[in-house]
Amino acid sequence: MSKKCTKCNTIKDNSDFAISKSNKDGLQYQCRTCRAEYKRERREYISKVEKERYYSKKHDYVVYLMPDDNYVGVTTNLAKRMATHKCHYGRNTDGVRVLCEFKDKESARELEDFIHSLGYAGKYGTNKKSKYK
Repeated sequence: MSKKCTKCNTIKDNSDFAISKSNKDGLQYQCRTCRAEYKRERREYISKVEKERYYSKKHDYVVYLMPDDNYVGVTTNLAKRMATHKCHYGRNTDGVRVLCEFKDKESARELEDFIHSLGYAGKYGTNKKSKYK
């Protein structure tokens, strides 16, 4: 027996079509070759969309303050960083404030370093000497 593929419009043997219980004849509408091509194109499209979504959430360098923990830090993805603070370190992320945004990492780290020298906690403030002390 044979069947016509709805994508390439060629008549092929039934063995060239995958099984589909939802169709009347028990076979998919597209042949295996066309279906594989569709799946590859779909994977590439989804990969592209996911990359765009990831980079759209990524911003400039942000210096943020968590007042309840007296903590100051720098990040490019504030939502992801707050989730890490909450889940991994058990910090209270309510009331987080963005102090400043920078295009370059050095300027953001310089402000963070200055704020740490004023007594605020933070990863880099406790691990290196400040030029402001």
